[in-house]
Amino acid sequence: MLGTGIVSLLQKPKDWEHVFIPAAIRLRAGEDIFRDGYFYPPFQALVAVPFSWLSPFAARMLWASINSAAAAVFLIGAWRLSGGQISRPDEDPDRWEDWIFLLGLAVALGFLFDAITNAQTDLILAAGVVSGCLSLRARGE
Repeated sequence: MLGTGIVSLLQKPKDWEHVFIPAAIRLRAGEDIFRDGYFYPPFQALVAVPFSWLSPFAARMLWASINSAAAAVFLIGAWRLSGGQISRPDEDPDRWEDWIFLLGLAVALGFLFDAITNAQTDLILAAGVVSGCLSLRARGE
């Protein structure tokens, strides 16, 4: 996840600084967010509001960190929902599960990098859905 944060910090700003932050500033001011090229759901402008008070670099760094954490929650949660086990060093893990996880991760990495580097809210939503499913399963529902 550290790699995703570094990639997003080194990349040229995209929608985040030119679309979401200006929409968040307009939202704070009570103005129409759907102008100047903003065609996204209002949720993304709402999520960007706290970041609109930060410098562009600090906002990008914090957003990359939050997205990296959401990616970890999503990946681990999805793995647990599918019945996968988290191996511990003191146990003899089933090696097939490790290979299945790594293969799935290899397929998903491109999508994860895309969501993080384009500063979308997809991973935060996915982490929330998976967390909700895990909590329902833990309650036995």
